[in-house]
Amino acid sequence: MPDRFVLLDLAPWPTLLSLVRHAPRDWIVWGTLPRAVGVRLAAIGVEIRDQPLPQPFHQAELPEWIRKPHRGIVVPALGNPLPTRWPVVRRLATMDTPVFVARHGRIERVPEIPSSDAFTWALDHGGELAAAAPASSVDFACVRADLLGDVLLAVPALTALAATGSMRLIVREEWTGWMKHVLPAGCRVQGLGLAPWALPVFEPAATSVDLSPPGWRSPLTPAIARTIPAATHTRLGPGGSLSDMLAATLGLDVRWPARKQERGTHGVLVPTGSSLERLLPAERWTYAVERASSVMRIASWTILDPDGTSDPTLARVIPHASVLTGWQPPAALIDMIRSAAVVVGVSTALTHLAALTGTPALVVEHPTTVPAMYRAPVEFVRYLRSSRPWWRDDPSDDDVERAMAQPDDTYGFVTGEWRYAIDKALAHQPFAGAG
Repeated sequence: MPDRFVLLDLAPWPTLLSLVRHAPRDWIVWGTLPRAVGVRLAAIGVEIRDQPLPQPFHQAELPEWIRKPHRGIVVPALGNPLPTRWPVVRRLATMDTPVFVARHGRIERVPEIPSSDAFTWALDHGGELAAAAPASSVDFACVRADLLGDVLLAVPALTALAATGSMRLIVREEWTGWMKHVLPAGCRVQGLGLAPWALPVFEPAATSVDLSPPGWRSPLTPAIARTIPAATHTRLGPGGSLSDMLAATLGLDVRWPARKQERGTHGVLVPTGSSLERLLPAERWTYAVERASSVMRIASWTILDPDGTSDPTLARVIPHASVLTGWQPPAALIDMIRSAAVVVGVSTALTHLAALTGTPALVVEHPTTVPAMYRAPVEFVRYLRSSRPWWRDDPSDDDVERAMAQPDDTYGFVTGEWRYAIDKALAHQPFAGAG
C-alpha cells in the first residue's frame, strides 16, 4: 500500500473532510479549497496543494510531484456514479501510479477501466449538434442519462407530455426497468450503457428535450440530446420543480397523484442515499420513527438499505423492523412504497416514489440541493432541511469546526432542530389526520 495518498478535490469539502477523518493516512489534498477548510486540514497534518485541478483533466499534462514512489491517488466517487469519474481515472492510470476510488465509505483499488466511456465522449464531443432529419419517427425524444431520482421527479410532466404526442425517453440502461413501471404504456424507453461506450443510433424526433436543469454540470445529458437528429433542440428553463420546468418549457398541464386513502400500519425508512454524504446519526432516525409510529399508529417498519451503508443498530432499536439490502426489482420497490402508510428518509430516488404513489412522506433534503427543484409539489410529502447548514462554498471557521465535531452529520441540524422539524411535519394534516 502507498504511504501517502493524494486526494483530488472532486467533491464538496465536507465529503473530503469526512474521507480524511474516517481513513487516517498521510494525506495530500490537491485543489482550491475554501480558506477555512484548508487551514483546518493543515492543522490536522494534511498537506494542501493549493492549485486548481486542470481542465479538462483527462487531456491535461499532470505535475511530476504526484508521480513519486509509494504515492497513491484517491478519486472521490461519492454522490456521483463511478462512470462520471472514468475520464479522470483513465488519465491517472497512464502514470503507473496506484489509483483508488472512494465511495460508500470505502477506499478501494479502481476496478478494471473500460476502453471507452460515455463521459469522456461527452467532454470531447459536447459541442456538436446533429443536423435536422428530413422525417421524424417520434414527436419528443427526452434525455436524462444520469440520476434516477431526477427522472422520477419529472414523471408527472413526462406523462403529460406523452398525452400530447408520441414520446421516447432515453435514460441509463439501469433505469429502463423503472421507467416501464412509472410511465404510460405507450411511452418508448431507450437505455444507454455508459461504459464501455459506443454511441447508439438515435431515431429522429421532431423535438429533442434535454431534461437536465439549468446549471447542471454533467456534460453527458446535453451532449446526447444534441446528438439526436431533430428539428428542434430544447433545454429546460428555470423555475420550480423539475416537472414544473418541463411543463413551462413545453406548455404542459401537469397533475400529481392525490394522497391515497388507504391507511395501513407499516412504514418504510430510507436512511441512506448514494454515499456517506447522505448519512445521518442513528438517533435521528430512531426519533423520527418513534414519533411517526405514535402519530400514525405504525406497527412495523422496513429499512431500505440498498448499499448496506446504514447504521446496523437501527434494526435493533426500531421495534418490529426488518432490513432489506441489495438490488431489488423496481416493481417490488414501487409496490412497497405504494402500500406503506408512511415513508421516512433522505431525499433520494426511493423517497421520490412516495409522491408518485400518493404515500405520505417525511423527506430530509441535503443542503446541497436546490429546495424547489428537488421537491414534489404535493401536500402529503413534507420536506425538512436545517436552518444553519455548514455545507456551503464559503464556510466560516465556525462551519468547519461544526463539521469537524460532527463528521457523520453533514446536514448541519443544530441542537433541538431535528426534533422540532419532525414534530412540526407530523402535525400536518396528512400525518396527524391519519389515525
